[in-house]
Parts: sequence; C-alpha cells; structure tokens
Amino acid sequence: EETLLEVLTGDVIRLGLLIEVLPDSEKKKKAPRKPAFLGFITYKFWGPPLKAMSISRVAVPKKYQMQGFGRQMVRWAIEKA
Repeated sequence: EETLLEVLTGDVIRLGLLIEVLPDSEKKKKAPRKPAFLGFITYKFWGPPLKAMSISRVAVPKKYQMQGFGRQMVRWAIEKA
C-alpha cells in the first residue's frame, strides 16, 4: 500500500484538510488551545476528453471518527468537481 507521501508525489494530486474552527471566545484567551485536525482527503481531477474526479484517500483520526467528518470532506470534494 502506498504512503501518503507517495500518493502526493505522483500526478497532480490535491490535498484537502479539515481543521476545527475555534470560536472567538477561545481565540481571545491568553493561552488559546490549538485547533483540532479533523481529517484529510486526497483527490485528483482528470482532464479532457473525460472530465472526472477520483478520491484516493479519506482519513479521520480515531477520536473524531463516526462524527460525519469523512462524509463532510467527500461532499466538499464533490462540490468542487
């Protein structure tokens, strides 16, 4: 199985990251916590003559799984297609 680095160094593969957005109240604290990394998606657009998109990886850290973040990233990628 390919590593993420091998996937990204191939053809024009794009990487999307899902990062938590902190509320303003958290940002104003003296020591605000860092936003959580919620997952990533790798995808590729295929050009003429066929216009298509393929998704090669979707990953969500274990503690954030089963909360719809993977689905959210796939829907985001489909909207970009």
